[in-house]
Amino acid sequence: MASGASKGAKKIAPTGSLKVASANFFGVPKDVREASKRQYKAGSPGAEPYTKKDMETIRNYYKNKKGKA
Repeated sequence: MASGASKGAKKIAPTGSLKVASANFFGVPKDVREASKRQYKAGSPGAEPYTKKDMETIRNYYKNKKGKA
């Protein structure tokens, strides 16, 4: 029995090779995403510190999105 690809099925690239716009992943700006990562990794050994600026960045982004989600 032949595979789907040999029957003319659409060939797609492996998942790891997809190019995703890193500046706007799921509609969240890069700086907000990075601040959020620091928030969740805070306290882990070797993690970057979570700052008040990170907190304000995240808070202001989601405050401006209220009701638009």
